[in-house]
Amino acid sequence: SQVSGGEEYADAKNLLFYDQIAALKWVQKNIAAFGGDKDNITIMGDNSGGTCVLYLPLMEEAKGLFKRVISISSFPCFYTNNKLSQKLTSNIGKYLHVRDMDGFRQLTEEQLIDAENKFLYQLNAPCFESLIKENIFDAYAHGAAKDIELILGSNKEEFNLLVANGGKNKADQISEVIRNFIVAHIRQEDLPIFQEFMESVNNDFRQFFNYMVVHMPLLKIAQNHSRAGNVARYFHWGVGSPVKEFGVFSAIEVPYILKTGSKAEKYAILGDDFTGELLQKMLVQFIKGENPSLKGGMVQHNQAIDWPPFKDDQLPVLYFEDGAVLDDGGIIKKSELIDKILANNPDLLDDYYQYLSDIYYKMYGNDYN
Repeated sequence: SQVSGGEEYADAKNLLFYDQIAALKWVQKNIAAFGGDKDNITIMGDNSGGTCVLYLPLMEEAKGLFKRVISISSFPCFYTNNKLSQKLTSNIGKYLHVRDMDGFRQLTEEQLIDAENKFLYQLNAPCFESLIKENIFDAYAHGAAKDIELILGSNKEEFNLLVANGGKNKADQISEVIRNFIVAHIRQEDLPIFQEFMESVNNDFRQFFNYMVVHMPLLKIAQNHSRAGNVARYFHWGVGSPVKEFGVFSAIEVPYILKTGSKAEKYAILGDDFTGELLQKMLVQFIKGENPSLKGGMVQHNQAIDWPPFKDDQLPVLYFEDGAVLDDGGIIKKSELIDKILANNPDLLDDYYQYLSDIYYKMYGNDYN
């Protein structure tokens, strides 16, 4: 709406969510024709889709459109605001040599795709300033998603998606840049907490990224939702790629859940299918409205697996690697260390996100004249 001639586009920044809400309303209206139950709908997303399905329960426009949420590998702390969106729009306009809405309307599909590729890492975060009244953690703590059942999950090595996408050298370069930024921007008195965390992960800084961006925020949302009197469960996926350097990267669990492993061969991410079968069966039971725990005899190895929800200070994390077992508390402890650092440095995440966007912008050659 700040572009000349764009005064009628005040809601443009929220179209992502309005499109999703429109689709959910269509499902509500038509699902019975396909044998479905409009009162028994689950929405599920991974990565940016996982972020969307975490925010939809907090929006008044989406109330009553679904009953359950499955969010995996999402990054709920990464979002943009009006000021940053306007800056991005200006940069895209400069890159495409467009100055007003008439120019934007005349862009071709090829030009739009080109701009998306150039600005990819700045287009990852939604803007929802007029749709949500408070930050996501407070909203879940205050019961904004009342009666919605949650399953949240994360992968052991989310950061390694950068290895799979851009190669190990570039991922190592980004990791080092991020580490230097974090160490330079946290309070000196918090460095011992940082060091304690690093020792707990064998000084693998990528794990700091994983916990700061994905694991800790999702665990905190699950805990807040549970304390508000709602059902929340959490799992941690540990089945990695046969390509060792890829590890357990972000979204690697998807072909296991959807049983599309044969289509994933070119990505070299095939591995133990038994564990994937466990997770798939549990999620299907959840989607049906049943307890996701498994009785003995339901899957290979004839093992029963209990998956209790969070309750008070009991935070059972189900860890999937060779089968599924309840974590010994290590994931929670590491998350608490990260939470302390962020609580003591409240601007760190916002500053980090903007810095990271700038770094990606430079490293991937996103220059314009």
